[in-house]
Amino acid sequence: MTPRIGALAARMRSHSRKHHTVGHSSLLSNDIQSIASSRFHSRAAAQRRGRPIGTIGRYYLVHGLRSVAESRSLIVARVLRKFPVLILLIVALACAMVLASCGRKAAKPVEQPKYVIWRMVGSWPGHGSSQTESFEGTEEWRIRWETRNEKSPGAGRFRVTVRSAVSGRAIEVPIDHDGLGHDIAYVTEQPRYYYLGIDSRDVDWTVTVEEAALSSKPGAE
Repeated sequence: MTPRIGALAARMRSHSRKHHTVGHSSLLSNDIQSIASSRFHSRAAAQRRGRPIGTIGRYYLVHGLRSVAESRSLIVARVLRKFPVLILLIVALACAMVLASCGRKAAKPVEQPKYVIWRMVGSWPGHGSSQTESFEGTEEWRIRWETRNEKSPGAGRFRVTVRSAVSGRAIEVPIDHDGLGHDIAYVTEQPRYYYLGIDSRDVDWTVTVEEAALSSKPGAE
């Protein structure tokens, strides 16, 4: 006898003793017979069709559950109680796979190294005192210079003044040299337009202005 049929029988006996009513007892007895008959016929019909009742159907019929969903819930609860370690391993494996997938998506491309290269802005040769054309200077630029063809040893004179192309005022004197020579002078100022004022005697000279820039490939220093 299933739990539900037993419960109905208990209700019948209690109700009969309390009210001494034969009609109510008869109704409850009919309910019990109807439920038992319906379960018997359902199970017999499944067997006649050649279909196995299965685990869920067996729980449904034997344990007096109200629905198939309730049978499934009971089966899941029993599996969790019997195999807790296996369930934990499955959950841990799923979490590890999700984290590994997120790690692959979050990987950033490797940035290419940057190199400072020098690009020529302008170059001017000359003899004696002169001035260059105006040019636009960035925050960091340099002057590559050379003196040659000195008339007599020690007589040459070469001096370069950086001036504002707007006001003409002197900003810096990066080169002041006597005789022959060559070198690079670096200038760090605010971006603006400049020109070079050159004071020279007894030598030929060349000045080249270069500006700094970033590149993914190394360039000439």
